[in-house]
Amino acid sequence: MPDAEKKTVFQRGLTTACEEAQFPQQLAVVEKEGKQFYVDFQEALGSAHGRVNVKAMSPEIKADVINGCRHLLQKEWKDSLLQKVLSTPKGGRASDVDFGKLICGPKMSAVCDEEEESDGDREEDEPQILLVSAVGAAVQLLVQLVAFPLAFPGHVHPDVLREGLNELMGRKLSSVPWIAFTYWVCNIIFSVSALRLVRRASASTVVLANVAALPLSALVFCCPLPLLKPQQFRWTFAMSLLLVAGGNLLYGPDPSGVEQEEEEVQLRGSAAHVLCMFPLDLARAATRGEQRVAMAELSFLRILKFMLGPPGVPIFLVLMFDAILAMIVLTVVLLILPKRVLSKSKLVRTARNKLLRFLSRMVELSMQGPVALLVVWLGRKVFRGRLDSVPKPPHGVSPKAEGTYDVSVQFSPTRVWNPFHQETYVVAFRKEGVNWLERPFKPGENLEDMS
Repeated sequence: MPDAEKKTVFQRGLTTACEEAQFPQQLAVVEKEGKQFYVDFQEALGSAHGRVNVKAMSPEIKADVINGCRHLLQKEWKDSLLQKVLSTPKGGRASDVDFGKLICGPKMSAVCDEEEESDGDREEDEPQILLVSAVGAAVQLLVQLVAFPLAFPGHVHPDVLREGLNELMGRKLSSVPWIAFTYWVCNIIFSVSALRLVRRASASTVVLANVAALPLSALVFCCPLPLLKPQQFRWTFAMSLLLVAGGNLLYGPDPSGVEQEEEEVQLRGSAAHVLCMFPLDLARAATRGEQRVAMAELSFLRILKFMLGPPGVPIFLVLMFDAILAMIVLTVVLLILPKRVLSKSKLVRTARNKLLRFLSRMVELSMQGPVALLVVWLGRKVFRGRLDSVPKPPHGVSPKAEGTYDVSVQFSPTRVWNPFHQETYVVAFRKEGVNWLERPFKPGENLEDMS
């Protein structure tokens, strides 16, 4: 195709690429991985682009997209696109121009491949991955320390923790610190590799990699590793592995969808797809009121369909997640019910009392963990009683005579929810005909030793 004919085809395509018919009737501004772009509002509701956050949705956005398309194609990129069209090889077509590589830049990196990104962006990925890994490890450590009492319902003696610390420091076996350090390094390498895979690979590849890593990890821990007992391999784990793999094959993206996504990334011969890379003028959108999501335009059936999940999900999975959601909602409702409602139903009162006992037991076990004990100890030492609550008298006081001269008193303290609260008790006693004697004591001490 001669250059004159190429220019004619280019001018014709340039005038029709940004026509109104090239774009959906209603667009939405979505946010994905910190970048904002335009998509069809149907795709935004169906999360066709992954986890997206709908920022704005309005028919007026379409006019902004058309104006932006005309500005970019007919002014800023016109000369560059023409040169690319003229440089196409003999026998090629104007639609073979790789628009993605041409206009991929720092502000348009939403559709760029990893190879097209700048070196500065690559250098920024590693600190972000390490930061995410460090934060994840810190959260895991905090959760394990808080949940430590749940694994040991009884009181854990400090000597047990002290003995474990001595073992870890290598005071009994010198190779223990190095073996623990090796396990720690392997865990870091695995976490960083998983995060890099999430950032650079597709969702299907990530799921398959995780599925493959599970049996390998199980087989490794079934081996006689140093300091670790070999774990017994259970067939229930194998069945769950087959369930995850089968679900990925059944409900994973089909090849046609993958090919369509790759075509959108390459942006070959379709100027309408350039709308995904327009930088947004948020100030202008805010002045025009386009930041308000027009949820009133969505029908009830569409919202219900969206809440039920993507099509093709088995009904038992939907019912399972709905049951979990119903349990959470029921728990919140039972906790906020007023007393006049509770007084009318014995069944509701019984359910609420059982829930409160369960939550109280859970809080009690959590307060026995090392993190909670450390926070309480620091609060009591630093503030020196300023965080204490108003003391309440004990209940269940029952004195009992034991012999001629001895009296035992049993009582139960009135507990409060303040973990920093401390109480000391004073017992007053006397013999007949003499003055009262007062002795302070702490709970658990024997009165006979003080009297």
